[in-house]
Amino acid sequence: MLRFLNALNSVILSPVLRLLNALNSVICKAESALVFTLLLIMVFLSFWQVVSRNVFSKGFHWADDFLRHCVLWTGFLAASLATTDGKHIKIDILSLRLPDHLKGRVEGAVSLVAAGICVIIFRSAYDFVRIEREFAEMNYALHISTWVLELIFPVAFGVTIFKFTIKGLNGLFGRAPRP
Repeated sequence: MLRFLNALNSVILSPVLRLLNALNSVICKAESALVFTLLLIMVFLSFWQVVSRNVFSKGFHWADDFLRHCVLWTGFLAASLATTDGKHIKIDILSLRLPDHLKGRVEGAVSLVAAGICVIIFRSAYDFVRIEREFAEMNYALHISTWVLELIFPVAFGVTIFKFTIKGLNGLFGRAPRP
């Protein structure tokens, strides 16, 4: 049985995990670029909003709403990036007591459980956005449907599911995850 699992690992799982790790790397680069861009926009727009209000007694009527949604998107994207680096919130009592040869496998199993929990939250986030879309509510400050601004909920949890799954498979099959 052990030979079969090793053969399965080397023939099927290794190429698949390499592909998934490469895809994860591309996703991380895109997330990092988006977080950086959103942070720049937030800093410059909020600075200009303060200057505009204090100097010209006017501001952009849409800027506050836009900045709120930028904070939301930045937070969820940064949380997904933290998952990749293993810097997400976790309770690390068990791994302190485990022997070194088991730590990777236990972390892999825990990551798969976390992916399962994220699936439940993803489903709720998807339903929330679907219901918002049915109501067709508009954000009048930004002239856009509210559900579009809330797409970050299911997207971020979907990406986090992917990342936890990769982390879990890498841990269970003894491969070091590649951010």
